[in-house]
Formats: sequence, structure tokens, C-alpha cells
Amino acid sequence: MAYYPVFLEMSERTCLVIGGGVVAERKVELLLNTGARVTVISPRLSRQLSTWVGTGEIQYIAREYQIGDLAGYESVFIATEKKDVNKAVAQEG
Repeated sequence: MAYYPVFLEMSERTCLVIGGGVVAERKVELLLNTGARVTVISPRLSRQLSTWVGTGEIQYIAREYQIGDLAGYESVFIATEKKDVNKAVAQEG
């Protein structure tokens, strides 16, 4: 596969981030800086992600990813180290 950079207008775009660790935190920070509306699905969250949930900057679904979770989101970002989850998300997308 060959990849190339893509630039998207993210303001008000509904985005889903799957994962709650440091990688997810970096993705969410960048998304928030663009004005995206972010939801995170993960059984646990980093301290910073928890702070953003507490201030209402992001939405949080406290559980593992499930088939069907991608519905309704304009952009999805995978931020887990779980190969089975990453594969399932990629197959659903």
C-alpha cells in the first residue's frame, strides 16, 4: 500500500477515537484543536482524557469497542495496541 497526507475540514466533524491511552490522547488533542466533536470508546482513560470528559470537551463511552460503533461518525481513529480490536474496526470501516 502507498499512503499520502490528507487535509480535511474538521470543524464540527463527528469523530470517534477507539482507545484511551497516550496515543488516543494525542489524537484527541489534535482533533479538539480543529474544533471536531470527539467521542472516545475505551474501558479506561488516561488522566488527560478523563479531564476532557470532566470538562465536557469530549464524550466518553466506558466499554470495549463493539461491532456497529462506527455508525454515525464522519471520521474514526484507532488508538489501541490490541491487534484484534484494530482488525475488527478496520473490517467494519
